[in-house]
Amino acid sequence: MVALISQQAQSLEYEVNRIKGEGRGKSANVSIQIQEKGYNQQPFEFLGPKSFIKSAAMVLALLCLMLGVVLGWLLARYKFKKAK
Repeated sequence: MVALISQQAQSLEYEVNRIKGEGRGKSANVSIQIQEKGYNQQPFEFLGPKSFIKSAAMVLALLCLMLGVVLGWLLARYKFKKAK
């Protein structure tokens, strides 16, 4: 792992020197970020691009549940009045 990171850092240094040599840039910023797998989970985004379908499905399921409760209540009320 360390050898791979060292190789990538050398590759970045080579690219920076090549760009400086061509005169396309006078300075460059290089940053390296290392993360272990499993520790980069993002918090739930309600309207994020990947979770939009999940959010819409949850809202639809909640609406169906509410509709079922209201229809059940109305049906029970109707049957109770009819039984009197």
